[in-house]
Amino acid sequence: VIKKRNSTFTGYREAKMLHTLKHPNLVNILGTSKNDSVFIVVMEYVSGGSLQDRLIEPMDLQMFLNVAVQMCRGLAFSHQNRVCHGNLRPSNVLLTSDFQVKLSDFGLDEHYRIKSKDGNWYGDTDDHKDELSDIYSLGAIFYHSLTGVPPTFKDGNLVKAQLFTKLPFDIQQLVGRMLSKRRERRPQSVESVLSELLP
Repeated sequence: VIKKRNSTFTGYREAKMLHTLKHPNLVNILGTSKNDSVFIVVMEYVSGGSLQDRLIEPMDLQMFLNVAVQMCRGLAFSHQNRVCHGNLRPSNVLLTSDFQVKLSDFGLDEHYRIKSKDGNWYGDTDDHKDELSDIYSLGAIFYHSLTGVPPTFKDGNLVKAQLFTKLPFDIQQLVGRMLSKRRERRPQSVESVLSELLP
């Protein structure tokens, strides 16, 4: 897959760094190139589509845990190497035909959002792009995967879908903390999220 970006260099630094880093849960960056007005990223093709395609209905817990753990492993690895995603959403969580997760599009801005007034379900409301904003996005994807709907808030609090309240209590607690509007209440690293997901 070749992605070409005009008049913006967001994502170039991340692609350049990830080109030298390899992880089973990150899309393999094969090369990058840029001049004054454009940059391109060449990455492996992933055949199974994206998580976005599978969010028509809620995932069963076992499948969710499999996907969630792989997402965390990929993201924890990138954070350890000082690369934050900045725009994590179901469309850039790619899946191979045998359900291996591959995260893609690190650092790329939201060039595909058509109606800007809709806001971003998966993005933190403040403009920080760091580990904690990635953890918020991860929480939003977890919530959507488990309930079939993106998270909504009333007066800054998560509105819990009925399906969400039937999940194991520890999963509800974890996802609720990840989606906290107060950054200090969120898990402070992806490793700590991972440790709560694993038995």
